[in-house]
Amino acid sequence: MSRDERLEFRARQRITGRIVRVAENDQISRLDRIAEPRRIDAGTHALASDRRVRLFEEINGYICLHLADSGLSVEEIARRHGVSRSYLYTVFETMLGCHPAEYIRQLRLRQACRLLKSGRWLLSEVAAESGFSSLSVFSRSFRRMTGVSPSEYMRSAAAGQAEETASF
Repeated sequence: MSRDERLEFRARQRITGRIVRVAENDQISRLDRIAEPRRIDAGTHALASDRRVRLFEEINGYICLHLADSGLSVEEIARRHGVSRSYLYTVFETMLGCHPAEYIRQLRLRQACRLLKSGRWLLSEVAAESGFSSLSVFSRSFRRMTGVSPSEYMRSAAAGQAEETASF
């Protein structure tokens, strides 16, 4: 491996690490708002569904670490954590009010928004770094969630007009 290749590899590692930390911090604040009220059983003041909360926290960490992996699937997550798909869906529906695949897509699109705002990435690189299997899948998902194409979003970000969309 040449010196330039090593430098590029290290830069990508640092960027990926920063993205994961940002995604984790973003999800911690969301969990504080969403999951915390469901943890205490009002009748007994004991931890409610403690097993589910711990499982969700483990799974959320796993998702954040593997977000850029386009092969990340609900089946893989369920298998790795020793639960059925239906139980995984129940946990996500209880904790967040959405399905696991939808949650993963939302995280990926938020990460894509951050990368597009930076203006330092090509669309294909943003798609790959955000865990989408192809540029067309990324563009279609992005347009559905934001109402604009990734390239339009990037242009508006460059002009200082892009906002984090509240729809997801």
